[in-house]
Amino acid sequence: MSERKDIYQQITNRIIQQLENGVCPWLRPWDTKGLPVRPTRSNGEPYRGINVLVLWDAASQAGYSSPYWCTFKQALAMKACVKKGERGTFVVYAGSMEKTEQSDSGEDVERRTRF
Repeated sequence: MSERKDIYQQITNRIIQQLENGVCPWLRPWDTKGLPVRPTRSNGEPYRGINVLVLWDAASQAGYSSPYWCTFKQALAMKACVKKGERGTFVVYAGSMEKTEQSDSGEDVERRTRF
């Protein structure tokens, strides 16, 4: 059974590595023509939170100029090509789910849990 990757530790390690190299990832003058563009999903929705920094870093390391990101299957669905040898980039998924529970008084209560 393979060990599950800890995305938070990977992000922390990458930030520490950049700081040790004298680069503040959140202040970095990105290698783009103009201001950095917020990374965007294939459906046009922009990434948020730590994923912005993670994807800016990944794009900078790989020399990408496009702000658009997609999964391998999404690329195939769009009839796009993925270069041989390309590797995926981990992002953090944050969402919520709703669950109906009973309160002490016996009433149904909707609870939203974030993850």
